[in-house]
Amino acid sequence: MSEPRDPERCARTARYFDGELPPEAEADALAHLATCASCQAELGDLMGLEVATTRGAADKAAPPAPARAAARRTWLIAGVGATALAAAAAVAVVATRQADPPRARPDAIALAPERGVEARFSAPAFAAHRRYAVDRAGPAREAFSLATLAELERRGERAALAAAQASAGELASARRQLEALPASPDRDADLAAVALLEGAPEAALEAADRALAAAPRHAAARWNRALALRDLGLPMVASAELRALAATDEAGWADEARARAEALAAPVQARAAADAKLFEDARAMVARTGPALGDADVQRWPGYARLYFHDALRSASSADEARALAPLADALDRHAGTGHARAALDAVVAADFAARAPLAAAYRAMALGQATPEQAQALLGRLARAGAAFDDLRLGALVLAGAQAHLAEVSRLAVATGDPWFELLAARERAVAAMAEGARDRAEAILADATARCDGRAIAQRCGALAYELAQLYNGDGRFAEGEHAAATAVASFAAAGSTGPELRARAIVAETQRGRGRLAIASASFDELRVRAEATDCATARYAAMGMAMVAALGDADARARAPGLIPPIDACALAPMSHEVALVVDLARMSERDDDVARARAWIDAARAAGDPALAVAADVATARLDAARPAAGGDVAA
Repeated sequence: MSEPRDPERCARTARYFDGELPPEAEADALAHLATCASCQAELGDLMGLEVATTRGAADKAAPPAPARAAARRTWLIAGVGATALAAAAAVAVVATRQADPPRARPDAIALAPERGVEARFSAPAFAAHRRYAVDRAGPAREAFSLATLAELERRGERAALAAAQASAGELASARRQLEALPASPDRDADLAAVALLEGAPEAALEAADRALAAAPRHAAARWNRALALRDLGLPMVASAELRALAATDEAGWADEARARAEALAAPVQARAAADAKLFEDARAMVARTGPALGDADVQRWPGYARLYFHDALRSASSADEARALAPLADALDRHAGTGHARAALDAVVAADFAARAPLAAAYRAMALGQATPEQAQALLGRLARAGAAFDDLRLGALVLAGAQAHLAEVSRLAVATGDPWFELLAARERAVAAMAEGARDRAEAILADATARCDGRAIAQRCGALAYELAQLYNGDGRFAEGEHAAATAVASFAAAGSTGPELRARAIVAETQRGRGRLAIASASFDELRVRAEATDCATARYAAMGMAMVAALGDADARARAPGLIPPIDACALAPMSHEVALVVDLARMSERDDDVARARAWIDAARAAGDPALAVAADVATARLDAARPAAGGDVAA
């Protein structure tokens, strides 16, 4: 029930709203306000006037409000939301406070049975788990009485006040409350929560990492870190964080963490399984032990479908085997909006298979990885003598043998096809050769021209490869902002092509650009995501990601670097030759650590690159040796910068 109007106490309502009451009188004013319908109506009018004048005269200069009045209006707005009607504000006060005894001090925050935000806050009042209420119409909000918010501030419970404000949608107020607190893991965990609500996941990740560096078991920080990783497109490391939380068996939170972890990991795992099945089916098509890929495969994996189509077409030992690929050729052309696949098929169907069949069988063994190096070289010799009628087989065999070693002929044959799928392949290989020669301006010009001609819908696979090389070039020149854009384009192109392996390698370049720009938190998380996703299928990429994480750790914490047993993994982590960017990275790590064991490992990587027999890797090895030697101290001298 409402108390009878008390003129003397009611007179304080306007003074309270304007911040003119002395602090010792505020508690009594709040207690009276909670039980007086007349004062609640007056407060509604005042709030309505405040909203109207603030919004309607935004272009007019207004005198600043007193500091305490501004703070009090923050409580008022946080309690009902900046866009609520003033009358609704008064009703909210009545609804929340009618059951309280007059002048009673709120001892706890009354929380709804469901929470309106995904993030976690550190204040004890918010520690208990409540089911997350998903509001598909927009962000959910929680309401808190004016008296509760005022009492929290009076008590100095700023963390709880900030959590309440953030849950009510008043993010700027919540951030101000938190930033006024001394640095602590709780403060950083809550700043991460606010950043998530602001739509700033990278800032949330940085804040959560600060909290976890000081308090590794901080549940709210780990929860918010997982949400930030999810929002940054890093589902597997987000899932790992949530699984760690699920293992704590914290009431309610553990079950939600477990469900979220499974939901994040499931699509990635399903995609990996589907990719494995696609490769199995594609190899069977080439080997003629299974049917041709279908339209659904083209829709999901247009890049891989086209790659394997050409291998299967070259491997056809009869016109009938080639004709069996017609539905796949038509599906590829429908997807790309061209007729190149069908034209290639028709040319093979019309071939002289008495001469072609033995060459096709040898090519099939090479495409399936069943030919010895000697057999591969023998096929190249036979195709060189076979004449122009078999140029499609020769182009495929030269690419399988290593386009860089046969660049002039690969370029000639690719351009002769008139098919951008092959023309852009040759352009990429010319750019790679120019970079290996140190002609970086020429390489950039080649890539820029090819990219401008690249139709991402028709041949996203090739567009991704061009963007990937451009990102490598920019990063090598220290142009990290341009590199990040190009790498992101490569990721998107490979994703559109359904090409998981190249997409992961492009993600490595994204992480490298993030590291180069000093964004260490997201760089480390990106490398970690890459490591987890690649370790089962792509050892070289997983190996590179592990080194990237080591580099970020070295950049971020000199003490940790000094304690580490060396940063560089051994070269035999994979039975594969190192990549050029790996060689550059191990030299960077050795230069940073200045440890003899790291320098020795870097030299082992350089030797392995030189022994691989790849001209581009040999150049990378020479550059790496010069950089490593320049970093070693001369007798009695200092390490070079």
